Amino acid sequence: RKHPTQQADILKQLNRLGETSFKLGEVEFDIDEGMMLPASELNTLRRSLVESIEKLRLQKYYHPVVKSFVIEKQLKELFKTGERKTWRPRISARVSGFEEAQAALEAGVDILYVGGEVFKPDTGLNFQQLQEIVGKGEKSGCQVVYAIPRIFHESQKEIIHQMLNLARDVGVHALMTGNVGGIQAAKDFFWGKLLFGDFGLNIFNNAALRVMKLEGMAQVTLSPEMTFEQIADMKSDGL
Repeated sequence: RKHPTQQADILKQLNRLGETSFKLGEVEFDIDEGMMLPASELNTLRRSLVESIEKLRLQKYYHPVVKSFVIEKQLKELFKTGERKTWRPRISARVSGFEEAQAALEAGVDILYVGGEVFKPDTGLNFQQLQEIVGKGEKSGCQVVYAIPRIFHESQKEIIHQMLNLARDVGVHALMTGNVGGIQAAKDFFWGKLLFGDFGLNIFNNAALRVMKLEGMAQVTLSPEMTFEQIADMKSDGL
């Protein structure tokens, strides 16, 4: 037997927001007495409202697709010099496994970042594998940079030192870290080789560049939020 839809029935269906980031607020009712609204229609309405709100929230983060020729033009403007030269971008890749590293070297990358976070079932690179990758990199002209995890706890300092010892023994080109704790770990270990900064350091201006230079950074990754114009305005300060 069918019954007219009650306000409580409507609230029940609209409030089924599950794992969304929303919660039901104040609801105003303007329905005819005796109207029957199927639960399926209310569910469809709820999903449609959630999708519409999500689209509105994402609009301010929307970035239009940039054509390749526009990027090429901006790169030429960014790196133009007084002399006409053929500019070739350096290709880099970041991997965590041995097979990935081999594939990247075979593809002809210029810089290979290895290490960092390793998630099960992967086990990361052992000494022999890392040594082989470094050797192949030297033959092909590829710089192999060892990355320590972006996040680690104070209690894991000994593990980080083991990683640094491994990296130094196999002769990697440089060490890369994405947090201040990694910089301090390298100092405590007396790393003694090149130190690179990952994007996690959020280098966004000249002041940050100067701080990283004082910390011994030889190279940093700029914040991915920067525009070409902002990058062009920055002074390298020797980095």
